Amino acid sequence: MTRRSVNVGALDVARYENSPAYELAVVVHRETEVERAAEALAFRLKHGDTPVRVNALAALALPFDRSKARPWSEYLTFAVVDRCAVALDITAGVLLGGVVSHLHPDDWETLFWQGAYLRATDACVDAEMQLEDMAAKFTAQKLANAAAGGNERHQRRYGKPKNFVLSEWALHRDQYKGNKTKFAKDYARRVKHEFCQDIADSTIADSWLKGK
Repeated sequence: MTRRSVNVGALDVARYENSPAYELAVVVHRETEVERAAEALAFRLKHGDTPVRVNALAALALPFDRSKARPWSEYLTFAVVDRCAVALDITAGVLLGGVVSHLHPDDWETLFWQGAYLRATDACVDAEMQLEDMAAKFTAQKLANAAAGGNERHQRRYGKPKNFVLSEWALHRDQYKGNKTKFAKDYARRVKHEFCQDIADSTIADSWLKGK
């Protein structure tokens, strides 16, 4: 069984053993106690070892290390909440909801509203991401439609002469000894004569016969 921490303000993990909240309690205890230890170390570095308190009046003049009794929930800064959430693979808002529901901190109202704010923020982010995804898909479809329309217009205008040129190249390539430039010069004239279209020699040689 997990031992109770010597720090009176620490989360008592043993209370949640064998309960659904145990993993949450373990992670929250670990991360909040890391913060407590850091605060205690900073106090010692600044003030050294605090002298023994002789009486109550003398004690008032001595610095006091609050980390020894500070409630664990006071260490739940946004940074600590984020660390806990990452460790449990949940969102910060969901984590704070679990802390309030299962670990019952004294300042639960503050943490409740912090969690509600974070969950609302997460919902807004999710909505924005969905809108961005929809916008990206819409843009991609718009471009695809434009490209398809352009290809269709190109095919209507140049399909017949291009197919004619390709078939003639397949038939007469050897006669031209693979010389696309010479072939293109001859067939640019034929395309103009038979299809009434001016096609540049370079278009036939470099585009229509590319890779052929």
